[in-house]
Amino acid sequence: MTNADAARFHLTIDGRCVAVEGGTTVAAALVIAGASGTRTSVSGQVRAALCGMGVCQECRVTIDGRAHALACQTLCREGQIVCTAAATATATATATDAAYVSSATNTTNTTSATSATSESSESSESRESRESRESSAARESNAAGDSSEPNWTNGPSANSTTTTTGKR
Repeated sequence: MTNADAARFHLTIDGRCVAVEGGTTVAAALVIAGASGTRTSVSGQVRAALCGMGVCQECRVTIDGRAHALACQTLCREGQIVCTAAATATATATATDAAYVSSATNTTNTTSATSATSESSESSESRESRESRESSAARESNAAGDSSEPNWTNGPSANSTTTTTGKR
């Protein structure tokens, strides 16, 4: 069979139409299409096929809606739709960045006004509650009649003035 006789398949990779020869793996089609990678790592780094035999799992893509298909082990078919997580992550990150930039100014202005108001109310509330606790503690120690001696709840200790025999 010559190259002219070879079957050609048309597939879509991340929204781009790509024509490949029969017997081409999806991983090879990704290279032909110029895809930067197949997925992103947890830290956001772009990952691509490494071993070419399905062991490393770095070539996982979504093929015709089936997630985590190994691109290096899947042959191209006519009309196949391939989506890489790397392209999806890039598009999502771009959209998220744009939304963040547009809302950052409004959030900053609102936060400054809110924090100034809440700081003044929190400081007066905490000061009042602290004073209230201190005054109630003073009333309780005066009611006990002896505020200068420590209250030993677990019995006498080495710091106590008396011992178990009553002698010093």
